Amino acid sequence: MATERLHPRALSVLLGLAGFTVAMAGVKGISGIIGPSFLALVLIITVYPVRVWLVKHGVPGVLASVVLLLSVYLLMVLITLALAVSVGRLAVLVPDYTPQINGYIHDVADWLQARGVGDKQVNAITSQFNVGSLVGVATSILSSALGVLSDLFFIAV
Repeated sequence: MATERLHPRALSVLLGLAGFTVAMAGVKGISGIIGPSFLALVLIITVYPVRVWLVKHGVPGVLASVVLLLSVYLLMVLITLALAVSVGRLAVLVPDYTPQINGYIHDVADWLQARGVGDKQVNAITSQFNVGSLVGVATSILSSALGVLSDLFFIAV
């Protein structure tokens, strides 16, 4: 005897998509907590073998946990330092590559014109691009990363 479906498959799919949408909206709402929490989890997973090794070699558990916490803090400081140095290096190197980047922009403009895009549109596109804005983008990425690391610091404490 065949069983009948109580509701059509399309209704199940729509309800599933609606539930997924609501769940993703909730995740977006608490992204300021989820992001640093996952970063903290990754950092703990990264340094946890140090704690296991210390406990295996006779170090008391409390002292091994303190060493683990200090290792996480050291890792956060090193990541922040690496980000700051890389943005500083980018700011120094961008002027050296400005002629090459402008050449690429000119090549893209020529390619667009060969495809039939008008001169006015191509000039509007190429005039919007500023090589110096790369440093601004890198700085905003660094400030976002520092915000995440500061959130992580408060979560870890």
